[in-house]
Amino acid sequence: MVRKAAFSPGSSFRLKYHNFRNACFRHIKQTGPQTANQLIENVRNCRGEKFGQSIPKNSASLSAVLLRDKRFIVDSHVRSRNVLRYAKEGRSSHDVILWGVADDEV
Repeated sequence: MVRKAAFSPGSSFRLKYHNFRNACFRHIKQTGPQTANQLIENVRNCRGEKFGQSIPKNSASLSAVLLRDKRFIVDSHVRSRNVLRYAKEGRSSHDVILWGVADDEV
């Protein structure tokens, strides 16, 4: 008997960060558009605890994950100031993406 794979090749995206993405979706539905940093700081699991190792390491990697998920949309770009980080690079502000959810759930 030939056993079928539990998932198709190249579908690791469906498995990685699955619970965190679902929690982000619920959080944005309840609170409205959020930045990636706000999601990393505020999204909790069903027990009200922060996610441990199962979250992206920074806002750029979370944005890459959310871009692939069709439930999330870029709501808007906002200018933000982060004086400590960007002053060293000679910039005083940078763009921050506000993440929203699509009206119809995919």
